[in-house]
Amino acid sequence: VVNGNLTGGGSSSLVNLCSTYVQKDFELNAAFTNDALLIIDGNIQFNGSIFYNNDIILVKNIYLNNDDLVGNGSSSTLIVRNYSELLAGSSITGHYYYDQDDGGGIDALCGSCTADLYKIEYVDIPALVSEITVNCGENFAPEPIISQATLDFDGIDDYVSTSEFIDGSDEITIMAWVKLDAYKTSMVIAGEEDGAKLWLSNGKPRLSITTQGSSVRHAGNSTVIPLNEWHHVAGTYSNSNGKMRVYLDGEVLHQYNTGISGNPIATSASGLSTFEIGRLSKNVADKQYFDGCIDEVRVFNTWLSTDLINKIIYQEIQENAGLAGGMAVAKDIVESYEEGETEPLESISWNSLKAYYPMTDIISYERTVDYSSNNRLTTLHNITTLQEQTAPLPYETKADGDWTAEGTWLHGDVWDIENIPNNEGSIVKINNKVTTSANHEHLALIIEENQSLTVIGDYEIENTWYLELNGDLDLQDDAQLVQGINSDLVTGANGKILRRQDGASNVYWYTYMSSPVGATGVTTLSDNNAATNNTNNTAFQFNTLKEGDGSAVEFTNAYNEVGKISTRWMYTFQNGLTYYDWAQYSPTTSLNPGIGYIHKGTGNPGLEQEYIFEGKPNNGTILITADDVDGDSGNESQPDVTLTSILLGNPYPSAIDAHQFIDDNTGVIEGTLYLWQQWAGSNHVLREYEGGYATLNKMAKIRAYQFNGLSGAITSSQSGTKTPTQFLAVGQAFMTEVIADGNIEFNNAQRVFKKEAIGETVFFRDADQTTEKKGENEKIELMRLDFTTSNGLKRE
Repeated sequence: VVNGNLTGGGSSSLVNLCSTYVQKDFELNAAFTNDALLIIDGNIQFNGSIFYNNDIILVKNIYLNNDDLVGNGSSSTLIVRNYSELLAGSSITGHYYYDQDDGGGIDALCGSCTADLYKIEYVDIPALVSEITVNCGENFAPEPIISQATLDFDGIDDYVSTSEFIDGSDEITIMAWVKLDAYKTSMVIAGEEDGAKLWLSNGKPRLSITTQGSSVRHAGNSTVIPLNEWHHVAGTYSNSNGKMRVYLDGEVLHQYNTGISGNPIATSASGLSTFEIGRLSKNVADKQYFDGCIDEVRVFNTWLSTDLINKIIYQEIQENAGLAGGMAVAKDIVESYEEGETEPLESISWNSLKAYYPMTDIISYERTVDYSSNNRLTTLHNITTLQEQTAPLPYETKADGDWTAEGTWLHGDVWDIENIPNNEGSIVKINNKVTTSANHEHLALIIEENQSLTVIGDYEIENTWYLELNGDLDLQDDAQLVQGINSDLVTGANGKILRRQDGASNVYWYTYMSSPVGATGVTTLSDNNAATNNTNNTAFQFNTLKEGDGSAVEFTNAYNEVGKISTRWMYTFQNGLTYYDWAQYSPTTSLNPGIGYIHKGTGNPGLEQEYIFEGKPNNGTILITADDVDGDSGNESQPDVTLTSILLGNPYPSAIDAHQFIDDNTGVIEGTLYLWQQWAGSNHVLREYEGGYATLNKMAKIRAYQFNGLSGAITSSQSGTKTPTQFLAVGQAFMTEVIADGNIEFNNAQRVFKKEAIGETVFFRDADQTTEKKGENEKIELMRLDFTTSNGLKRE
């Protein structure tokens, strides 16, 4: 505290390291640098010296007469309580500025003077100096950021600019979210004069590239962006292959081969080019001003693949260990594997991000911050209006309701999500109780705690990258969840799905089933699709099963009791040789994913009993130990002696391709799957069972013959009413032969969406006759022969 005047600069050795309060005037006798809070209740007298300010100056009055106050454009702030005046070529540069008495600018500014200032709309100044200076003024930090907003361009003279940085690049990717207010012949989204320009021609996305020594090249097609809706536009160019691409909402609209490779992007012919958003950075009459809103402008000096572009469209990005990472999905942004690929995955280096303007920080209607590592602050020109950030980063709900209702979505009036549910690159966050009756494909789906997405009807939820369940995914009817080979599952403590499947209701009939879910519980992000078993999957207990009305399944130890499942008929079969290797399980036995089990019906009215599986959905790689217990048998496959069998089941809440499963396990299993059907009978005595195993392999699908005796000798007619298809339904269990020790593998590459209702899959539960859907399942032409032997037995 200085109770009077203070002189600084030159040989005064004055250093301000915390805060300084000057009761009267502050006078310079030479150049002075201020690095901390400086409060002056009088005036500043420059005396022809330069004042370098890197912090906050709070002054009563300031008069500059051929003087210079220089800021750093970042932390420099000048607050004037009463009056400010610049005379005789004076300048104030690189400062945020607040005028306490009227909120305006410099009170008096000469024609030759410079005021490079970024106005602050409001600063709360404590009444007492002691309140301002406490702890070096840490509580007095004027906030220059006035808005987290989207820039609104009027199509007349609004634009944003910074120094050029694209020219000379070998590769480039430019992208932005746009919302059009009107169509114009040409409107620039972002770019530089001659080198690279992302723009719209009558609403159609275009990319223009000029390389050194060549004329301008254009890529684009005839697709028009709708008005008053957010859409994402991107363009890429690489001089290594000479190709240009234009994207709309993550889909390639056009790829153009320039026929020129090895040439970098051209530099400005005038040498005065700037990077500009919202207009053409060129000294021409038609500036091609943008009419609408622009958000999330990003420029990379690399050619990004379609897959990488899709992963960053619907989320803001941030640096993560030197790479670009997402903010909505906490998963590394790397290229997805195609089936069978083993090459290292491409990622996005944060250093390749040359500029990033998420419009998160709008400074005093003057600037917006660059969130890359390059600190390319932009200058806003003539922009006087801002709009709320409403681009889908990501799509989010705000109310309970149907997916197709505009009011369900946070900004449904400017989003297309309610009309286009099957947007494969989208990231969707469910914050409410939402229903849908449509197929959906998403890059990422997040369901928050105590919220739900209910799928009504035979529809698919396809997830290709990331699924986070903190609430419920309710799959009604034959709805299915298909996670792809790059899809990982993260769950909260209560995150789960509900999936229904019908078994036989008859108390004398077995249903062969497997669970698509395990116990709920917290799981963190990991690679679910590695070569090893996905340890995030959990075991299933039969006592968690529910009946169709949501009530818990009840059990009895009686042979049969109406409304209950008898524990006397609950068995599984793992790597066994004989009938006596069937192992009983209890309602509390932990059954690992992929293990099949059998039980008889409840005796409730009707042919079928609906069950609800409720729990964490199985996902990714599932390995089951195969033990060829017959030893070195030469694979004779003699029942009760050398034929090792195992009871498995579809472990996923979707159908699986049996052919793919067989291929994936060649050398471990024999290659034929056996599906039990019971079509008649009212007796618990084995010899009285009327049922048998239908056969499914890559060659054929055959209805069941009557199964006789402990070993299943086929000595009777072919009475089965169901023919298998190539695809196994949700919850379908089956027997197969083990021919070698090893692991039997289920994986996401086997998962498909196939419906029971149209015969694409068949669940073996009762005596209803089904017909296989033709034209899809059998690619080999077969001649089927039915014949009758001399003793009256029939064969196919």
